[in-house]
Amino acid sequence: MTTNLLKQIGEPHRGAHPRGQRLRFVRKAQALAFSLDEIGRILSLRGRCKETCRCVVSIAEATLAETDTKLKKLQKFRYGLAANLKHWRGQVGRAAAAEFCALIEDSGSEASADGK
Repeated sequence: MTTNLLKQIGEPHRGAHPRGQRLRFVRKAQALAFSLDEIGRILSLRGRCKETCRCVVSIAEATLAETDTKLKKLQKFRYGLAANLKHWRGQVGRAAAAEFCALIEDSGSEASADGK
């Protein structure tokens, strides 16, 4: 799949090596939590006219909604982590590790409920 994605990005800018530039784009998109399928869909739109604008707007709206949801979940996790960290600093033993695992599991169950 990555090989196909590398072929889909247009010409390099400022003398950059095309394959290196493409790989950087794919990696940056993955770091932003785009799946390879989503990256492929975005790249396939490049260079198309009117239909591209509608598709880009649709993908951007969905991505914005997903990003907002993820940010809310991360913020909730952050608050829990900060609160527990104060408590854990004074603890010795396995209780902190178990509570840390529980905090992660609780956050993971919310994320898996929506398929992400």
